[in-house]
Amino acid sequence: MSATEFFQDLNFQLPESFVHMPAQPFKSDQPIIWGPFMAILLHSSSDHSERVSEWLRRSDELVEYIRKVDDRPGFEIEWWTHRQHIFEVTEKPVIENGILKLQNGPEKSQLWIRNLNVRENHI
Repeated sequence: MSATEFFQDLNFQLPESFVHMPAQPFKSDQPIIWGPFMAILLHSSSDHSERVSEWLRRSDELVEYIRKVDDRPGFEIEWWTHRQHIFEVTEKPVIENGILKLQNGPEKSQLWIRNLNVRENHI
């Protein structure tokens, strides 16, 4: 029985995004960093402090894996939650207080990735 059939039996329609696999197949020369992790995507115009504070306490954006899509400068990473995400990293990655911070300067956005905390360990 497929996942879609299972949820249909429960009278629940599983969104298509949950059953789609990544657009690009995995290649053995591209290492995958398996999670789980938590991620937050920030834009420079957003209210960072309140969102980050909540995200540090508890998040529901579970990241299954992260992988580098290519090796060129300004490389892209793929991260998978319930769907595929692509983020172009244009600045040197940094780790601060256990958080991996990836930046895209032209878009003025940041992708922060961290391990699960005590409140999220049940996931």
